Amino acid sequence: LFDDLASEIVAEVNEGQRQLEADYIEILKGNGITFYSIDREPLKEMTKSVIDEFGKANPNLVKYVEGIDAAR
Repeated sequence: LFDDLASEIVAEVNEGQRQLEADYIEILKGNGITFYSIDREPLKEMTKSVIDEFGKANPNLVKYVEGIDAAR
């Protein structure tokens, strides 16, 4: 029972992260910037100033995206 619950929680967290990343990519596309695809392939580097500017409004999302960059 516990393993099933843990698996469900992990799946929900992973889906939430994928959705955040997808939303982030759409926002960047709207600004003419492409960052990472869902499979984490780097498409184009983001400048630090763009990350900083976006981070003022979305600090948690930017931390997640920076974490992807750090994991490359």
